[in-house]
Order: sequence, then structure tokens, then C-alpha cells
Amino acid sequence: MNRIEEIKRKIRSLKKMTVENGCTQEEALRAAEKARSLLSEYNIDDDALNFEEVRVDFGRSTQDIADKMCSVIAIYCGCYLWKCRTYNSAGKKTLEVVYFGKEPSPTLAEYVHDVCFRALATAVEDEKETLAYKSRRNRRTRGQHIKAFKDGFAMALSAKLIEKAPLDAWKAYDIAKAQAAGGGLTFKKTRELTKVDNRISGVTYSGYKAGQDFALNDAVATPAHKQIGGPS
Repeated sequence: MNRIEEIKRKIRSLKKMTVENGCTQEEALRAAEKARSLLSEYNIDDDALNFEEVRVDFGRSTQDIADKMCSVIAIYCGCYLWKCRTYNSAGKKTLEVVYFGKEPSPTLAEYVHDVCFRALATAVEDEKETLAYKSRRNRRTRGQHIKAFKDGFAMALSAKLIEKAPLDAWKAYDIAKAQAAGGGLTFKKTRELTKVDNRISGVTYSGYKAGQDFALNDAVATPAHKQIGGPS
């Protein structure tokens, strides 16, 4: 979390310190004054307080071809996103994706992210039991096989999310992007991933078919997003 996000969370906490929430009048006045002071010191407007970020740890330090789903998840949920490398609690370098937007959009993005990547992991394990995968002779060709499968699966789920995206999703995405830029965040272009070997394009289709067979429930087409996904 960057410094501005820490300050915004502190201001939100201060704004909750009211008489109605159990504070004395003196405590509430001190909290309100401190909140105003921080808003002025860090040039934060009240609207910016409605924006939150949620970080999701990939559990790995390198990019994966299936990460292309993240951009579509962000758009679908009305968030902006970026990736960053950091260190986890064990001190190991790890890759995170940050979903940024007005609540509940970042929380929703975290949920949709979890569902999509869990579905991918399950599909990959199923693919590893197929004769096509087991017939690969070495670790390199098996790795290419799974990469192609993930590519197809990610394309299928991404297409479904775009199809179900609310009408105002792009507008919310643009607002979140502008807010991130206004907060002083700067980004650099990530390295492009190597493409799938064309010689195993049939595996990409298998992955696409598996992604099509994963049912994204109608509930994802509404702002409530109470539940999403499951096998057809």
C-alpha cells in the first residue's frame, strides 16, 4: 500500500469517530479537525476517500499467460489495475495485482479473481490427466502444453466477462484510472509474455472449450454479484 492510500484509510477512520459512534463530543471534534488537516496536507479531496485498493498475491514471482484475465476482471468490476512485485510475510519476492476503484468494486474484483483463477487451476489439473498431456515426452513440451491450455481458458473466461460486463463498467474503469493518476501513481509497461507455440494450437482450443464449459452465473451481470461460477 502506498503512502497516500495509508493516509486515506486513516482519514476514513477519523471520519467514523463521531458522537453517534460512541465518541465524546471532544473526541469527535479532534478527529474531524485531524481529518481536515490531513486532507489539506496531502491535497486529497473528499471524493478520493471513496476509492480503495485490494491486493491479490499470485503466490509466484513471475507473470503467467493466464494473467490476461486480470485486465478483463478489472474492467468488468469497474476498477483500474496494476501489477507490482513485493515481498510476502516469508520474505520471498512475489507478484501482486492491485485492483483500484470505488467500493465495492475492488472487493468484487478480488472475489471474481479468486473464482476465475480457481476455475483455471481445476481445469489445468483435469488437463494433466488427459492422454494428450501425458503423451508429451519431456518437461519442456508439457510446460508448453499447459501454457497453451491456460491461454485458451483465459480467452474464453475473458470473453464471457466482457459479454456480461455492466453498461457503465468502462466509465467506472476510466474514473478509477484518472483517480489513480491524480494520486501521483506512475506505471511502466510490463514485459510482454512469450506467445504460445503454434504447433500446439489445438491445445489452446481445448483450453478455450474448457473455459466455455465453465458457467459464469447470471448473478455476475448485476452490481450485487452475490455469486459467480461453477461447473456447467
